This record gives sequence, structure tokens and C-alpha cells, in this order.
Amino acid sequence: MRRFIQAVSERSQRAFVFLVEEVGMSRYIAFFAGVVIVFGLLYRYLTPQGNGIGQNSTPLSDVTFLESIYFSIITISSLGYGDMHPMGYSKAFACIEVLMGLAMIGIMIAKVTSRRLSYYVSRLFSFDAQKRLDDIAAKFDVSYGDFEEIMAYQTPAEDKSTSIPRFREIINAFQLRCAALCDYFSDEMAQSNYFHIAPVGAVLGVGNAVDRAFFRLAQLITGLSGQARDEILDGRTRQRISDAIDSQKKVCDLVRKNANDQGTLAIFERIKEICENLPESYYEIPEEEEQPNQVLQGSDEPQEFSEVENEHTDSP
Repeated sequence: MRRFIQAVSERSQRAFVFLVEEVGMSRYIAFFAGVVIVFGLLYRYLTPQGNGIGQNSTPLSDVTFLESIYFSIITISSLGYGDMHPMGYSKAFACIEVLMGLAMIGIMIAKVTSRRLSYYVSRLFSFDAQKRLDDIAAKFDVSYGDFEEIMAYQTPAEDKSTSIPRFREIINAFQLRCAALCDYFSDEMAQSNYFHIAPVGAVLGVGNAVDRAFFRLAQLITGLSGQARDEILDGRTRQRISDAIDSQKKVCDLVRKNANDQGTLAIFERIKEICENLPESYYEIPEEEEQPNQVLQGSDEPQEFSEVENEHTDSP
């Protein structure tokens, strides 16, 4: 019995949520008017038989259409003025009409309240999403600046003990930011239609920041000589680069499946192309890892990063 009551309660709750969230207000109004008219005609038909409308405990011999509609309205709205009352079978029909009226009025009030509440919730969610996205974009801008710093820095031999750990620290921070972005998008899109509420400008800001950071990372990695790359990128650093790329690919797939804005789709598609065009040989983990003991340096003949466009803009 307890399970039956729980099952009925759950289904009733689902039905109520469906009626409030999915069914339009115009349908409720049309249904409400239809119930009033149907019951009004029923009362008019039963009145000549003594089972319709009465006054002062006396059945009426006949009622007009407007009088029957009037009685149906005061019944469904639970006003009950007392100038008319049901007789015979109409007492049962009046009870049914009252229950239907209470249910429909309650649902319509809940629907109006829900819309207003949804508006404020959407505003709060949009504001929160704006702050979160701006913070994420700022962190990726930091990674972009770090990559610029490494690319512009000519490492003397005596500074290799600080430059190599600094490079690995930057890669580690970048991987954590990519994972955090992936987790954030995955959580938000699993619960709501994220891109219909989140500000488009903030999403584009994140896309631009990630785009710039990944492009500089690709240039940085491919600009290393083969020997420097093998000695500077140890196994752990290579794994973090691989994890960052995998996380960002997941983000791009989520955006492609859920976003509608063409600018957002374009910029995250460009990010995915950068991730896919970076050959795995540049960051794959070697079978036998050697301890890093060489200076971070560029090759005598700089390699061209042919897989990623050299002309790169910050706008989508």
C-alpha cells in the first residue's frame, strides 16, 4: 500500500509539473471555457426533468442558456451566490465541476507564478554564468601570457634549473584549467539548456581566450628542437598536455551539440582543429623516459607549424 501511494504521488507530481511547464496558458483558457459551456448545457438539459437548477429548494421548470452558463460559472469558480443551486443529479455534476475548477485555477496561478520565478532564476543564472565565464577567460589569458613569456625568453645555460621547472609549472596550470572548463560545461549542460541562458558574449570571450592559449601552446611545442623537446617534456608534462587536449576536445563536442550561436560554434570548431592538427609525436610519452638535462632552446632551423594557420586572429 505504501509503495502504491508513493507511485501515485510521484506520477501526480510529474503530471502537475508537465501541466505547469509544458501546456500553454491559451489551452487552459480554452479548456476552462469549454468546461463551463459543457456543464452549462448539461444543467439546462436536466432542469426540465427536475435534476438541474433550482431556487429556494424548488426545481425550475426551464432556464435560458445564459442562466445555465451563469450557474456554471459561479459553480466552477466556487462563488456559490445562493440564488441558484443544483437539484437531483446535478449535485454530483456540480461537485465534479467545482473540483475541476479548483484544479485548473490552481494550475493557472502556479503557471503564472512559475513564469515570473523562472524569469528571476534565469537572470540570476545568467549573472552567475557571466562571472564564471569571465573568470575562466581570465585564467586562460594568464596561460596565454605565460606561453608568450616562454616563447620570448632566451634561456642561458646557467638558468636551465629555473626555466625548465617554470615551463612544467605553466603546463600543469594550463591542464588544470582545461579540466575545470570541461567539468563546468559538462555539469551545466547536464542540468539545463545552458547556451539559451548564458551570455553569448561571455561564452565567446572564453572561446577567444582558449583559442589564443592553445594556438600559442602549439607554436611553443612545435618551435622546440627535437632534442630539447625530448629532454624538457618529461613523461608527466607530456601526459598533462595530452589531458589538456582531450579535455578541450570534449568541451568542443559539448558546444557543437548544444550551442546555436554561429560565432560560438565557429570559434570552438577552430579550437578543435588546433588540437587535432597538433601531431601526437610532439607530446606522446616515450617508452623510456630520460631525465631532463638540457636547456630550453629553439632549433637552429625553426620548424614551421604547418598544421595550424600562422595568421591567427583573436576574433571569432
